[in-house]
Amino acid sequence: MEVIYKKSGTGKTTELIKMCEQDYGYIVCADMRQVKMVQQMAMEMGCKIPYPITFETFLSGKYYAPGVKKFYIDDADRLISKLARGNEVKAVTMSDCR
Repeated sequence: MEVIYKKSGTGKTTELIKMCEQDYGYIVCADMRQVKMVQQMAMEMGCKIPYPITFETFLSGKYYAPGVKKFYIDDADRLISKLARGNEVKAVTMSDCR
């Protein structure tokens, strides 16, 4: 798993869209507003990606699973916050599972 860690507005989502296009994965977004923004960005970039899904859809598993090979999580910090139901998450660790 690759982690893209940059300040807001520095191209993280653009980088994610490019990666998604190469591997034909699904981008997971915080909400429908973000889904539409990511889809619009991809169209403007000329990138062909599957239509992004929301965190809610991702967490509920209500997507066509056989068609999904990879996920790209946009704003993972927001997803973790949702999982914590708004409680502060002070730290996370990640393992390199390549």
